[in-house]
Amino acid sequence: MPEIDWNRERWDVAHQWDLEGDEWSGMADHCGQSYQDWKSALIIELLHPDLGQDRDILEVAPGHGRFTVEMVDNCRSLTLVDLSPTCLEVCRSRFGDDGQVRYIETDGTSLPGVLDESIDFIWSFDSFVHMERGVIDAYLAEFARVLRPEGRFVIHHAGKREWSLRAVPLTRKLGAPGRVVQRLMSQGRLRDSGCRADVSAGLVGRLVATHGLEVVEQRNAWGAHGEFDLSKFGDVITVGRKP
Repeated sequence: MPEIDWNRERWDVAHQWDLEGDEWSGMADHCGQSYQDWKSALIIELLHPDLGQDRDILEVAPGHGRFTVEMVDNCRSLTLVDLSPTCLEVCRSRFGDDGQVRYIETDGTSLPGVLDESIDFIWSFDSFVHMERGVIDAYLAEFARVLRPEGRFVIHHAGKREWSLRAVPLTRKLGAPGRVVQRLMSQGRLRDSGCRADVSAGLVGRLVATHGLEVVEQRNAWGAHGEFDLSKFGDVITVGRKP
């Protein structure tokens, strides 16, 4: 399963970033929608409502800025946190270094240099899906620290079937056959888990509560008729807030 070193190597070195992150169209294809419509609807429904010129925003793992571009001119300040120095440099070249945008390299679990109760909104898409329980727990503790009261966060993470996770210690011992069995149980897939971590929506919800935060909603679809979704890998979006 994904570890911090795997994530750093994958996104800092191995991944080609052919379309600056917009190469990930598979989830839109899976639900029979164009990628541009899928992405635009996601932005309108789950990102835009929390932006504004009076808002201090933080994004965890911006990659090459495919969602960052929507935030940079629609906030008071923007903090980009990533464990990939290469991704941060790409974002710096795209969005400038005039003080309105900060670029912070993380160890993969923390938000270094971000002051307590200084952030209104946190966004992260296509990153928490590769984070195991301990890493998500550490980040949520940081969310509780840096968010202002009434501050909100939106994170896209793995949403494997909770009952199936009890079998992970056994299936890991079985090698390749065990991985196939685990994918079938947890995601309903024979091939390609998407390198999703072994977490469920329920587990993430419980971790949120552990840190004194609240789940506003958990969903795997958006759009007027739920026509845009995350069903390819069984992912979930958790929207939360700090009371």
